[in-house]
Amino acid sequence: MDQIINMFQEFMGQLGIAPLLAGILAGIMFFSAFLILFYLALAIGLYRMALKKEEPNAWIAFIPIVQFYMIGQLLETVKLGNTEIHRPNLSYLFVAIALAPFVLGDIPIIGALLVLFSLVAYFIGFHYLFHRYSRFDVVLTVLNVLTLGLASAFIVLAISANEQVREETLE
Repeated sequence: MDQIINMFQEFMGQLGIAPLLAGILAGIMFFSAFLILFYLALAIGLYRMALKKEEPNAWIAFIPIVQFYMIGQLLETVKLGNTEIHRPNLSYLFVAIALAPFVLGDIPIIGALLVLFSLVAYFIGFHYLFHRYSRFDVVLTVLNVLTLGLASAFIVLAISANEQVREETLE
């Protein structure tokens, strides 16, 4: 076995692929660590917000994709134009928006439009969440959009420390 490993290492060294593979592996590890950190920040933030709101199933904030259900539960109602969407329909809508790009994203034109629609809906949903729990909702939304949504989990974690929910409605 050692002879095979030595042959492989010698072959990779001769081709100069070893540094490339090491870089790719380091990139994958960094990306994986960021995804885990992003997931944990969002889950902990949503969980703390749900506990403060006394949601009965706060633990679902730790289930990937289903955690978007908790966003709908935390919002309760969203008003878009003359239409109001209430929970639990709002919660199911958030889960559907999160799942749609994975399920239908490979359809040539519709998939691309669906991914774009989901991203816009993601930003709108988080704006409503930021508005409900922070008075800096516009600044937080702009930051979230500028980072292409990468800041949302850390913003949710930060605002989950707020003691109060804003009572004003978003028009």
